[in-house]
Amino acid sequence: MNADRTIGLLVVSALAPAIAIEPLNPDVMDSSGKPAAWTHCLYQVKDSLKIQPYDSCMSGKNTAMSKISLGETQYDSAGRAWISTNEFKGVLLQKGRGVVIWGIPYFDNGIDEFKNGLIRFERGGKTGYAAADGKIVIKPKYDGAWQFKNGFAMVCVGCVKEPCREKDCEHLALIGGKWAMINKSGKTVKKIKDWKEGYDWWRKKWGRKK
Repeated sequence: MNADRTIGLLVVSALAPAIAIEPLNPDVMDSSGKPAAWTHCLYQVKDSLKIQPYDSCMSGKNTAMSKISLGETQYDSAGRAWISTNEFKGVLLQKGRGVVIWGIPYFDNGIDEFKNGLIRFERGGKTGYAAADGKIVIKPKYDGAWQFKNGFAMVCVGCVKEPCREKDCEHLALIGGKWAMINKSGKTVKKIKDWKEGYDWWRKKWGRKK
């Protein structure tokens, strides 16, 4: 299991060219090496995250807001862009749709990935799974959750993070709680003792195949 890594004000990708609006964001530079202008803002409405042009945010009454500089970067080949701010972590934007998923965790200096069509996201310290269109497939209820492989994922409830005791280990270990293997519907297919038994189950069925 990989450990969460904290990142800075803004990571990443693109939505539209920067527009000339003050103030500037000193943490993000444009192509000329100058501080980029704030271009948009993110704000939460119940369990949804909205994105608006910066000037619209400033003229509204949005108090729980995060200013962002999307700059000159571009969407990937799938029309997706990932951003992250101090207030809202791991935000997935889809071209033409805006925010699709948010709360996607970071592991090993990178954002989580879609596996078997699902990606992990977090709410209130719990982890769930969402599809690429933003639909919540499995509600956030796990204290530990692995990526899906071959249609199954390993999860735990009541487990806690502790520093691993192995030599040169940089990650955290999940200890205690109740463990299970689930399918893509969230149904328990096998109860397990811990993550080691879960990995053994995977290896016996499929070896190292993902």
